[in-house]
Amino acid sequence: MKQAILAFVLSLCLGLPTAAQDTLRFLDIPVQGSARSVGSGLEQLGFNYVGDNQGALLYRGQYAGFYNALVAVVYDDARTVTGVSVALPAQSQWQELRSDYLVLKEKLTAKYGQPQECVEQFDQPFYDTSDATRFMGACLGACRYYAAYQVPGGRILLSILHAGDLETPPMVAVDYQLAP
Repeated sequence: MKQAILAFVLSLCLGLPTAAQDTLRFLDIPVQGSARSVGSGLEQLGFNYVGDNQGALLYRGQYAGFYNALVAVVYDDARTVTGVSVALPAQSQWQELRSDYLVLKEKLTAKYGQPQECVEQFDQPFYDTSDATRFMGACLGACRYYAAYQVPGGRILLSILHAGDLETPPMVAVDYQLAP
């Protein structure tokens, strides 16, 4: 009888989701609470504090094998974390940019499964004719590359970001977004 009760209690405990399972995590740091507490977790992992930039604490460090990544712990007016964003160093060639994107996509897919949504295309066929035109398309915003992963506590969005001009090179970004 005691074994039956113990088995029942264990099945309840194992079957119920816990707050830890439902919390969005960045490098195993819960994305919740104060921006400073998330920042402290990053510092413990070896990230260097860069500064506070109007709604985001900025850190530099290694993310998923990429050195010199910029991490922004985004917060609201109460300095409560609303998400975490990562920007890899900008690239000056399409092959490098696409490689960064594909490496992260492979790692995220291995951890979280296939993306819920994935688009990898150019808005105009002209841009998809050579590496030079692909890079130009990425710089001008004609490149739509993103993969969205539904994860406990929110969503992770991998994308190629652009500034909309040819002078600012595009980069790969990963946004850890809290569920509404």
